[in-house]
Amino acid sequence: MNIYKSNGIVIFGIIPILGFSNFASITYFILFYYLLSASFFRNLLIISLAAVFATLMVLSSNYQEYSENIFISSFGLFMIASSGFIKGVVFVKDSIYIYLCFLAIVIFVIVSYILNIRFGAKLQVVSVSFVLLIMIAETKIRKYIAVFLIVVAGGRSITAGAIYAYFVLKKPIFHKILSLIILAAISWLIMSGVLFDYFMSYLNFLRDSGELLKGRTNYWINLLLINPTWFGYGAGTSVHIVSDLVGEFHLPHGDLLRVIVDYGIFSLLILLGSLWWNSMRSPFSLLLSSVLVFYMVTGNPLNFPVVISTYLLSSILKNSKEYHNDGATQP
Repeated sequence: MNIYKSNGIVIFGIIPILGFSNFASITYFILFYYLLSASFFRNLLIISLAAVFATLMVLSSNYQEYSENIFISSFGLFMIASSGFIKGVVFVKDSIYIYLCFLAIVIFVIVSYILNIRFGAKLQVVSVSFVLLIMIAETKIRKYIAVFLIVVAGGRSITAGAIYAYFVLKKPIFHKILSLIILAAISWLIMSGVLFDYFMSYLNFLRDSGELLKGRTNYWINLLLINPTWFGYGAGTSVHIVSDLVGEFHLPHGDLLRVIVDYGIFSLLILLGSLWWNSMRSPFSLLLSSVLVFYMVTGNPLNFPVVISTYLLSSILKNSKEYHNDGATQP
């Protein structure tokens, strides 16, 4: 088996299957292997800084009972924020081995449902890798298989991000202009204070109409009641608020709002700017950046190493055809 197929199986096989286990954080070590092999010093510095900042978030937090949650989400946030500086190349190639990995995942899920074992949103989490598969699939049938897997997983925000990326990939300049306008508009609305007032009014309207969005409406209203600040209230605050509301540990189901509450408006603007910058690096990055932005509106990707690892790997992925065109070598 050549190196391209091996890389494909790791990214599209091993990483997704780890998403169903309690050892999902192992995906970070897979990520570290590729990043350190590609550009040891620069990527080591990025990883080290992210780990230091995540540790500081835990130590400075008033919610030590959420220390593991705080570290994982903080580490993911800092890695995303620095993703534009990640260096290296990993070449991938479409192969039957990748689809055998996905077939194993499908069989695993079906058997689990028959045995009445539920994974909640974990299938949606691993579907982020399915999105990347669309980019390397060399036949329409294989692309349709990837699309089918995404739809079956039920991640509507992930699907919406993939659809957006599909259209703008045909005209990247459209994405560049549109995303810049949206980023500038969001920044202005946030700094003027209009955005949060409008969002709160809309959430109150949804609640009065009985549209609770699986509890998200109440979660978000309670998070906005504390009035967002430039530098936030400390890591773990949003989880504490929502967990108190529910009566048990519960995530906010909205990482963009979570970043605002915990880390502040300033951190949100850095995060959005980083996602925009990284989306310009390659088609892979544009696709995953779009998916991640949509996912962060209603989900908790910061808490899933599988998602963050896949996103960061997309920063250094290239189709193996480029390998032959550039005459490059595997890092």
